[in-house]
Amino acid sequence: MMALNNTQLRYYDSNILRLPADKRKEYHAQVDRLIDELCKSVRNKTEIKITNIVKAAPFAKYTILRNTAFDPVEVEGVRYSSGRDAAKVTHFRLRGTSCGLLRE
Repeated sequence: MMALNNTQLRYYDSNILRLPADKRKEYHAQVDRLIDELCKSVRNKTEIKITNIVKAAPFAKYTILRNTAFDPVEVEGVRYSSGRDAAKVTHFRLRGTSCGLLRE
């Protein structure tokens, strides 16, 4: 097994593992549009009030890895909700409602 030096490790991290900066910006812009559309749909079609959506995990820290045939780019977010329906339904139902609205 060949040992790698710091320069080789940095190259591998920057050029092989991590998503390139231009793609990170593109994906973040897509996620921002998705969040805006979700908030509009929820506001117009439900009584749930989204108080905040926060990008989470490596995506939020801009340390997201490149997608592969086995591991697509994954985006995680945390949604804070309130309103009459939010207290009555489970997490899975809220997630289903959100996914349904995004598909419309």
